[in-house]
Amino acid sequence: MALFEAYEDQLKASMKDLEDKVERLQKPHTEGEEELVRGANQDVEEAEEVLAKMEMEIRSVKSDTKAKLQAKVRLHKESLGETKETLRLRSARVEEAANRSSLMGGRGGGGEEEYRVNVRLGKSEEQRSRMVAATERLEGASERLQESRKALRETEAIGEDVMLDLRQQRETLLHARDGMREVDDNLDASRRVVRQMARRIQQNKRVMYFAGCFFVAMLLIILVMKLKPDGSERATPVPVPSSTPKVIGTPPP
Repeated sequence: MALFEAYEDQLKASMKDLEDKVERLQKPHTEGEEELVRGANQDVEEAEEVLAKMEMEIRSVKSDTKAKLQAKVRLHKESLGETKETLRLRSARVEEAANRSSLMGGRGGGGEEEYRVNVRLGKSEEQRSRMVAATERLEGASERLQESRKALRETEAIGEDVMLDLRQQRETLLHARDGMREVDDNLDASRRVVRQMARRIQQNKRVMYFAGCFFVAMLLIILVMKLKPDGSERATPVPVPSSTPKVIGTPPP
């Protein structure tokens, strides 16, 4: 949108210069009419080029503002067409007056037939000038086309470089992805090893727990067996003395 406005300002400046030149050409006995005509034609070409750029810019504008911009371009084209028509009529009069003065002034007022011949020659010269101008415009368009093709080739070269960079970045990303997969595989293997080690540690803890319990139980059993009296070591009974005395050494009857 900003570029379109810049083109529009450039077009207004060209149109103002063109209208000023045409207005000066409409005044009688204006000095430097031929220079004004050439300058006005250049302004017309510049305005047409700017209008073409504006139309190209409209193609990239959103649809909601495109109709408004197209209406502006249409009005500028109509104004330029009216000014071109006025310029064409005034240019024809200027050229006719110039041809008449150049052809009649040097002859000292020759015959009518000679004047007609000179007028036809002037028209032929005018047509040839127009053809030369058209050829120059075609050459200018051809040069612009060549510049556009050069810019297109440069753009293609830049695009190829960008595609090459993107291809290299893609390969780098693929290598990085493969490396990440290898890292993931190594991490999975490490997790499995850590799980196995944790499982073995738990198993070893259980074994040590059971072994400790077993040793404690055995120690308690041994202590109990050591502290408990044995059956073979029971005390012998003490003899109780009898109530009747035993006679020792009684003689026989």
